[in-house]
Amino acid sequence: MKDNTKKAMNKGISLGVLVGAAAYGVVKKDWKPLAAVAALHAAEYAVVGRKIGKAAEISEPEAVANCMFFGIAWWQPLQEEVKAKMKKAQIMAELEKEGLISEDKFKKKGCGIRFVNETESNV
Repeated sequence: MKDNTKKAMNKGISLGVLVGAAAYGVVKKDWKPLAAVAALHAAEYAVVGRKIGKAAEISEPEAVANCMFFGIAWWQPLQEEVKAKMKKAQIMAELEKEGLISEDKFKKKGCGIRFVNETESNV
């Protein structure tokens, strides 16, 4: 199963649980399941979602809405993406520190990062 399909399916399931709890509340006049889902998602936001949203440069209102509607289905894939980006940035910083890559040499040409061994004739 493709990653995006899995993410969408997980979000749909999470949203379905929320809608199901709301429908149950309307039919049975018992709002405890909806309150429990809302409390769980609010706790997820307070413990994990806020930090991940901030690290991914997502606005706080958007992070709150996503966490309240989708819960773990929203923040877990985003957490994995943030960790991967941080790891890549750390590796690039180490390579630059060791002199194995240079950003400045080709920055004016819009080419991004090149290995130092590359000659100008290859560009």
